[in-house]
Amino acid sequence: MIHLLRVGFLSFPLALVIACSGSVDDTPEGDGDGDVSGDGDGDGDGDVSGDGDGTPANLEEALDGREFVLESADGYTLVADTTAQVSFGSGEISFAAGCNEHFAEKNFDGDRLVAEGFGSTDRACETELMDQDAWFTAFFSDRPTVTIDGDRVTFTTEDATLVFLDDEVANPPPPLVGTVWEIWALTERNSASGGYDVVPTVTFDADGTVHVFSGCNNGEGEYEFDDTTITFSGGIGYTEAGCADAELADVEAHMQSIFTTGEVTYSFNRQDLAIEKGDVGVRAREQE
Repeated sequence: MIHLLRVGFLSFPLALVIACSGSVDDTPEGDGDGDVSGDGDGDGDGDVSGDGDGTPANLEEALDGREFVLESADGYTLVADTTAQVSFGSGEISFAAGCNEHFAEKNFDGDRLVAEGFGSTDRACETELMDQDAWFTAFFSDRPTVTIDGDRVTFTTEDATLVFLDDEVANPPPPLVGTVWEIWALTERNSASGGYDVVPTVTFDADGTVHVFSGCNNGEGEYEFDDTTITFSGGIGYTEAGCADAELADVEAHMQSIFTTGEVTYSFNRQDLAIEKGDVGVRAREQE
């Protein structure tokens, strides 16, 4: 059965943002240590490098569009088998710590995070997870100091210190080549369908051969790729078995419209792969 979905991460136009803004290391290097924590001069100018050497001008700029995963905690012990993520958007901070998603307006007062008006989703969880959510809400509401060092961001209050690692470093995507990619959604403009009984797949071999199972048939052809594009050349030849029903035939037609001679773009959002050709595309994840 095919279900219509809303593809929330279509906000990753070609980086699937996916959270695909670069880490601090991608900015002009300045003094080379990646530390944008500030010079402590108290001048209130928002410059967290203080020396004008080309490091990000402020914490807002350095964190915008990035997501981090908790690496260590001093002063708090997480509930077993849980972790925490924190992400930053324009004027907003959000976090998840095992139960609900939480979000608030944010700005910075020097090197201090000011997060106000926390709201959240309303999922019922075990008491210890609800308590953990409450602890993180209180922590981020307590105006922690913020220090960025390369791919890590540290939040510090009088009671605890939390170190988060950039999600792209903590959870790198599988390699494009050699992975069996299961197609979990077919996209067209701002909508998607998924939940089909037969799961299409695509595999890019190291010898330049691409293998496609498009729902009913198998295809094989040649490909080349660079950092953002894949080019299929010489045509992809498919078997010609009939599809069991009309819905599966639609999946097949969508797949074969993408995996055919020509160029497509690709990008990653955490563990997911997006392949797009004009207004249509697929979303895939590594086969378990």
